[in-house]
Amino acid sequence: MLKAAALLWMACLPASAQSPVAGQFDYYVLDLSWEPVFCAAHAAVPECRSETPDRYDASHPVLHGLWPSLDNDPEHAYGYCGVDAAAREPDKPRSWCSLPAPDLSDATRSRLAALMPGAQSCLERHEWLRHGTCSGLSADDYFSLEESLAAQAAATNLGRYLADHAGQTVALSDLQALEASDFPLASGAVVLRCAPARAAEALSEIVFRLKAPLWPGASLASSLAPPPVAEADRCPPSVLIVKE
Repeated sequence: MLKAAALLWMACLPASAQSPVAGQFDYYVLDLSWEPVFCAAHAAVPECRSETPDRYDASHPVLHGLWPSLDNDPEHAYGYCGVDAAAREPDKPRSWCSLPAPDLSDATRSRLAALMPGAQSCLERHEWLRHGTCSGLSADDYFSLEESLAAQAAATNLGRYLADHAGQTVALSDLQALEASDFPLASGAVVLRCAPARAAEALSEIVFRLKAPLWPGASLASSLAPPPVAEADRCPPSVLIVKE
């Protein structure tokens, strides 16, 4: 609600004139993906060609992105803050490696290699250009924040259960019970999503709605922000946890 006027203003401007302001947003979306499901449909990309059964992303949720978002903007149109049309033009999956590399410390880049396997396809360059530029944070702080949040998610009861049960079919109700035990005061702030893989419906994403602003070191549990209207989990009663 706080930034509804900004969203309306953006919608009324021609695309060439839109220039969203960094830091003017309502909440974050933290999107964690289950890489073996992604790779089942994208086997040719570098991170999937190199995936091995013992690599972190074979049995843990990994970073897709951390997206500054506006209320009443389900398509996440808010983005590219301070980025002109010419700089946005090459932001396409096959051109991501032509985008400028975000300025990251060696430590941040090293952690990102494990927590965001898509960095092998230069995903972090796209994520910074479209989303990180709107966070109001430096590139290093932005990626340090999402790395910390992803690591905290993996360390929850739900995250450990997924790692222990990779390769198995589990009950959605068990996943929901673990989520409730991890985040008892944030009903509706976490959504499980599934997609077809290996002739079954498999866990593909875990989506967290987080308050804003946030800084590196923020607690995942304390940062959850339930939406006004909760989104239902998008999974059937039985869920496959794909293992590479």
